Amino acid sequence: MRFKAFNARYRLIAPFKQLRRAEEQAVEDTKLILQNAQQLKSKFGASTSWALGKRHIFLSEGIRQQLENLRAETRKKAATVIQSTWRGWRVRKRWPLRRTTLGVTSGIGQKKPQQPPTGTNTGNVQRNVTAGAGTGTGARPRPQPIAGTPPPDPSEKCADQKMIQQTCTLFGLDLERPPPVPPSRSYTVTGNTKLGYPQTRIMKMPFPEKGEGEVVLLKGETVLVVGASPRRGHLLVEHNNATLHVPYQFMELKPCNINV
Repeated sequence: MRFKAFNARYRLIAPFKQLRRAEEQAVEDTKLILQNAQQLKSKFGASTSWALGKRHIFLSEGIRQQLENLRAETRKKAATVIQSTWRGWRVRKRWPLRRTTLGVTSGIGQKKPQQPPTGTNTGNVQRNVTAGAGTGTGARPRPQPIAGTPPPDPSEKCADQKMIQQTCTLFGLDLERPPPVPPSRSYTVTGNTKLGYPQTRIMKMPFPEKGEGEVVLLKGETVLVVGASPRRGHLLVEHNNATLHVPYQFMELKPCNINV
């Protein structure tokens, strides 16, 4: 076995502070480990001899078994110390909660009936109650929740008429008439492109849906959109000298002949 492998396996047998832990002094560490192993009485009848080479150490079967036995005992003792330390720390950490639980459990069913205060200890009871109330530890009645404010009247949007008048004057609004609806845009936006009218579109579905009317637009038919309709969500379509208000969902843009 090489010196490095021997020291890595059996170095826990020797005193930690005496080991050098350097490759140049691996032979000295090996001798120290073997000396500590031979100081203990061998439990085996075989020979406990060993010999050092240039890079290897040669062990007899007796010394090898003794080293393995010492290594196993040392590891077992270290594991026992680690386990006992950790378990003790865990129990001490959980003990306050455990003690509280045990106290509550043992106190159930052992509550003694309270005796009415007599004339001799009435003053003591009153003083204790007063002291408890002063320190905040005594039993105090639970305060009642604060009643919520009533909900606002829907008809009263703003009580300050002067503020409303100033706002309308600032923005040029009339209290009697609502502001006019802005005119429809003279273009549409598709993606990042602004498209003007007229536009060539293709019908995605027939219009009207039931196919009834003087002018019927069939699916796949090409139509000309001349502008936005005053109806919400509709476009003005010219087809066969007739103007129709067609919802924009019924049409899609044609990839060619787009006026920008």
